[in-house]
Amino acid sequence: MDVATNLGGALLSSTFSWLLSKLDSNDLSELLNSQKYVRKEVAKWRTLLPKIHAILEDAEQKQATNKLVKLFLSGLRDLALDMEDILDELELDAKRKLIASPKASTSITQKLTPKWVKDREIASQIKNITARLQHFEGEIRTLDLIKLAVNVEASSSQAVADRSLDAAMPESHIVGRESDKEKIFQMFDDEGNHEGYSVIPIIGMGGLGKTTLAGLVYDDDGKLKDYGFELKAWVCVSDVFDVDQITRVILRKITGKKYDVEDLFSLQQDLKKELSGKKFLLVLDDIWNEKYREWDVLQRPFSQGAPGSKIIVTTRSMVVAKTMRADDKVYNLDLLPEDECLSLFARHALDKDNFDSHPELEGVGREIVEKCKGLPLAVKVLGGLLRGKPYHQEWEDLLNRDLCNLPEGQSGISAVLKLSYNRLPPHLKACFSFCAIFPKDYEFDKNELVLLWMAQGFLQQPSQGMQQMHDRGHQCFNDLLSRSIFQPSIRDRSQFMMHDFISDLAQEVAGEICCSLDQLSLGDNKARHLSFTPFQYNVLKRFEVLNKKKTLRTLLRLKGYKYHYMAKEVVVGILPQLMCLRVLSLGGVQEQPNSIGSLGGVQELPNSIGDLKHLRYIDLSYSSIQSLPESVGSLLFLQTLILHDCRGLARLPATIGNLIDLHYLDITDTPSLTEIPLEVAKLKSLVLLPKFILGKADSGLRLKDLKNLTGLQGRLSISNLHNLLDIEDAKDVKLYNMKLDDLSLEWASVCSDSQSKVKDFQVLECLKPGQRLKRFTINCYGGEEFPSCIGDPSYSQLKFLELRDCQNCTSLPSLGQLPQLKELIIKGSKAATLTRDGDKFSSSNCFLSLEKLVLEDCCLLGKLPKELPSLKELLIVRCQQLTYSPVSLPSLKHLSIRECSEVVLRSMVDLTSLTYLGIVKISSLGFLPKKFLESMVALEGMWIDSCEELTCLWEEGANIANLAHLRRLSIGWCPLLTSVTVELKSLVQLSIWSCPNFKLFLSGQLPATLKNLKIEWCENLESLPEGLMDDGNGDNMLQLEELSLWRIATRNLFPSGLLPLDHMSSLSTLTYLTIYHVEGLESFPESGLGMPNLKSLSIFYCKNLRSLPNRMHNLTSLQSLSILSCQRIESIPEGGLPTSLTFLNIGCENLKQPIKEWGLHRLTSLESFHIGWICPPGDLLPTSLIYFGIYHLKNMKSLSRELFQSLSSLQQLFIRDCSELQFLPKEGLPSSLGRLQIHNCPRLAQRLKEKQEYRRLIAHIPCVEID
Repeated sequence: MDVATNLGGALLSSTFSWLLSKLDSNDLSELLNSQKYVRKEVAKWRTLLPKIHAILEDAEQKQATNKLVKLFLSGLRDLALDMEDILDELELDAKRKLIASPKASTSITQKLTPKWVKDREIASQIKNITARLQHFEGEIRTLDLIKLAVNVEASSSQAVADRSLDAAMPESHIVGRESDKEKIFQMFDDEGNHEGYSVIPIIGMGGLGKTTLAGLVYDDDGKLKDYGFELKAWVCVSDVFDVDQITRVILRKITGKKYDVEDLFSLQQDLKKELSGKKFLLVLDDIWNEKYREWDVLQRPFSQGAPGSKIIVTTRSMVVAKTMRADDKVYNLDLLPEDECLSLFARHALDKDNFDSHPELEGVGREIVEKCKGLPLAVKVLGGLLRGKPYHQEWEDLLNRDLCNLPEGQSGISAVLKLSYNRLPPHLKACFSFCAIFPKDYEFDKNELVLLWMAQGFLQQPSQGMQQMHDRGHQCFNDLLSRSIFQPSIRDRSQFMMHDFISDLAQEVAGEICCSLDQLSLGDNKARHLSFTPFQYNVLKRFEVLNKKKTLRTLLRLKGYKYHYMAKEVVVGILPQLMCLRVLSLGGVQEQPNSIGSLGGVQELPNSIGDLKHLRYIDLSYSSIQSLPESVGSLLFLQTLILHDCRGLARLPATIGNLIDLHYLDITDTPSLTEIPLEVAKLKSLVLLPKFILGKADSGLRLKDLKNLTGLQGRLSISNLHNLLDIEDAKDVKLYNMKLDDLSLEWASVCSDSQSKVKDFQVLECLKPGQRLKRFTINCYGGEEFPSCIGDPSYSQLKFLELRDCQNCTSLPSLGQLPQLKELIIKGSKAATLTRDGDKFSSSNCFLSLEKLVLEDCCLLGKLPKELPSLKELLIVRCQQLTYSPVSLPSLKHLSIRECSEVVLRSMVDLTSLTYLGIVKISSLGFLPKKFLESMVALEGMWIDSCEELTCLWEEGANIANLAHLRRLSIGWCPLLTSVTVELKSLVQLSIWSCPNFKLFLSGQLPATLKNLKIEWCENLESLPEGLMDDGNGDNMLQLEELSLWRIATRNLFPSGLLPLDHMSSLSTLTYLTIYHVEGLESFPESGLGMPNLKSLSIFYCKNLRSLPNRMHNLTSLQSLSILSCQRIESIPEGGLPTSLTFLNIGCENLKQPIKEWGLHRLTSLESFHIGWICPPGDLLPTSLIYFGIYHLKNMKSLSRELFQSLSSLQQLFIRDCSELQFLPKEGLPSSLGRLQIHNCPRLAQRLKEKQEYRRLIAHIPCVEID
């Protein structure tokens, strides 16, 4: 069956089922009681719809060979979606009646007045739907479509047949999977359960090699003999789980006899006799059955086998594994490593295990293998296509082909993966198909995808509330995950993704209905779900394709720039046209940082947002929005409103109480939102409300309002608890009954009066959370002690605890007994110890799980626990009373100490795991104690900052040989430091800055490992380290890659004013060179820069530099060149600039050489060009420019059109310090321009501020910055 159904099967079947149930619902019947005409038309729908629904299965199968049927399904899909929208209109009226009240404001009342029965357009649409239904009913007969008995298990017979044949003929030569085989055998070491056998499922997506791995184990007779197996059998089960047939095949494989007995009881009795007391290995290959009863019947004879018997199951589904009671003995098969893929590819393409016979093909072969993303089936298929074709051009042709478009006869990939799709129930097919909206390799969030499915109606069922839909969505996600369609991201295990070939399958299934913004054409009216990856600056031209796309249901922002700019016209002009939108995601859109009035960006959505009545999902996270219009209250279907990290958001609309379906209101990290409307308490469907702000006595929310929001889950922050007047409100809330795993309780400030102290204690005691809590934060609590529940070991899941500014507490709860506590943060505490009983620190069972400890501004804290065995990160800031008391930290990796006494350093012992040390503003620290350093055998990075009494790095006699792994050393703002030793054998990066008395490097040459050296603001430096300069013996091994010299006294180093680069052979490997404010520098060597690998050269404020390096055009690796404020530079060296440049910034006031002699026209890769003091002719500018900046053009009055005539790709324009500039080109600036920055151009700024018609020239630009 052709799976490319344009969501015909997935969406149609799911949507039709919902439509049928909706039409039969009591709610709709009641709504239509008074509407005779509509009731009559809907009655016709009830008759016609089941007839069409019945033939969907037949139509899906016939569309592959009949284009008319395919068009029939496409039109039917559009009709089903239109019917959904009409039913939305009818339901909207019911919702309006439900929320309408005399107290509603006039504007809202007008919005909520039911008008649809009088609306001829709606009546016309209903009649049109009926006519279209009747048309499709007639087409059923014309196309000879019939009702079929749906049998999912019998589908894809050809794919199953191919799969079975493959199982019957095992490969003779297998590449890779040896390590996987060994791990399976390691699982054999478990002697099984009391029934005598255990099940080991091998789970993975189709084509991953599960059968191959099982075959490797099955065929290793030597190992099987070692494990004592006496019998073995292999059965390829595939789609149909026929217990009789499977039992018969097992018997035949074990005995070699043919069994014709039809009676299952007799078959199983025979199998019991054969297995009795014998250790057996059974492989059940390609299992799909998820019905426990069938498995229970099949497995009855297996218990007769000897202990240690094994059943290996290959499957794509975790549900299958659980059905077969595999417990935790599951082997999740990973993708094949790239090197093994390459060998497998060579085997199938060249009949060799490597490319030794065809080395010229290895490069392109590796690129082809990379496209397979570790899927062995794809590797074998593509290798097979090239078998007998050792010609580079044919390999290149295959590399450049879209693998998802390979002919079906040439590729078994699609057929194998379609098995997974075909077996999905309709609602999961719809959910999976929607994922075509994500590009390949995209990492998506589980909860976000569930909310998107909800918004599209894929999860809705009759009489189900929001919570049930949300739970069903998570179950759907888990089902797709368990079936190996989704997989956890390798980079971030909290995110998920699809393999490229699964992504191709989703796109094939969805067809044109899901696509990206940049693939959409003006004439394309099929797309319903659209995604876009935000650029930093999103111009109007990019979104104009959305004009008149009235049927669009989804506009989804994908990950890209977290913060970005969008042309204002997109928000106010285009979006209001998308009347069928259910999902609107514009997260990250910023306002324009200009001072001349609003030109674009988003501070507030337009009032017209309220006209998008089908909206279920709005995401404005990370945007600069400051408020929502009151018209949002008209979006009665809204389920999800995401305002996460809208740091300027100051208020929510008073009409928010109208949103009775609102399920998910994310207002985390909204610091400007200091009040929440009382109407939020009406939103009884809410599952997420992470922020609950108590109002003052006469306004806002009260704590008792939480009682109405019984469904809240996840995260909850209750702030302004000082506004609580009645302690009984706290008693009534009963947080322990809510499914919270993250709770924050906050008071505005600590009160010192005794009454407030008692009240705070009582409130905290009443707000006791449930024991499922994982994170707990208490801020500005004013009690003198904590209730006993804080620190109670019964909170066995608590992993994070923060106590901030609880300044009245002189003791802390016994936190050391929390069994799973991994992160503890205490700030602003007056406690002397970390628990009530300091003696507990001598016990060996405190803080056993703690991995991170932050202590900040704990002014009375005197000591730490004697041992923190699991601690990995420790930060201590301004804890001045800490005294010497040894603390054993054997697992510590990251130690940062700021503004404390140096005795804290002396207290740290057993630092054998430490990899990073940060020391800032440590009083009385003259050097690092040798005892402190002696155990730091794993240290990789050290940062020392603002230690004003530091005179040398370590105490005399310190064994710095222990610092054998130290790779990064940074020292700054240490005014008494005069020297540094460089005998650190693994040092890669050395930075010394703002040490005015630093003079020299001690103890021999720089280590050969050093790659990055920065010496900045060390004005008394007397010599560079040995090894940077040649010693004349030619034995310098230093291969520096980055060198930065800032404001150093070169007159002391190089009296001649010549930077002796020709005596620095160590710099031949440089890739980055920065010279800043080195006044003594006058010239470079006559021979130029002998730096063939140099990528970036920056020279700033070298006022005595007379010339740039000769032969710069020979620096063929140079990509970035910046020459600024070098006032004696008058020309570019002969030969011009390197053609490899992508970034160029030149601003030297006396550079008078004509620009045409620079060779700009040859810089075809140049993307960013900034130039000062001189304006280049437009015909000399490279057409490749994306960023262009001009500055210090004091006499320029206007920008000419010619300057931009060839810059069709220009995205950003910067104009600075042009005091006479008044005019922009009257034709306007390029339409591609996304950002315009005008700085210190007073005349132009004034004109833009005063003349509105002039501002129209730049109105299309998403980001305009003018000061």
